[in-house]
Amino acid sequence: MSTLTENFDESMKAAEPAIRELLRLDFDPKVSETIHRSFRAKINGTLIKHLLPGAEQQAVEILQQHNQARTYLEKTLEKEAESKIKSNQRQQDDVKYKIGIYNQAVEGINSCLEAMQLDRKKLPLINESEFLSIFPGSEAVNISPVGNGIVKSNRIFDAE
Repeated sequence: MSTLTENFDESMKAAEPAIRELLRLDFDPKVSETIHRSFRAKINGTLIKHLLPGAEQQAVEILQQHNQARTYLEKTLEKEAESKIKSNQRQQDDVKYKIGIYNQAVEGINSCLEAMQLDRKKLPLINESEFLSIFPGSEAVNISPVGNGIVKSNRIFDAE
């Protein structure tokens, strides 16, 4: 009996590659057909069932954050614009102040030239209309620095 069992085991071992090939020939087309027919639908169903709700929730959160980010950006831009306007106003005031100092100096020089009777040609003053052409949109203001701590005199002086 043991030889029969041994012969059976040996014949099974010898037949194993052929059996594997037969199973593969039978199994492969069935698996391929199952995959083509149902696998794609099952994957799509799984994605729709499990991932789509999360994606929709994430889209809602992104949209909410977008609105918050836009509001924050608007506030930031508004603050930057206000700061820039204040800076520009300070620079304009500084230019007006310096024009006033210049005009005082020119008036002093022109007075000296008149006193020496050399007033055929006078140094020009910077007038308000010239200032407005440099800074369009500026309001008309007196550009004299009197009242800013500078006293008019007939002599040239260093302004601080």
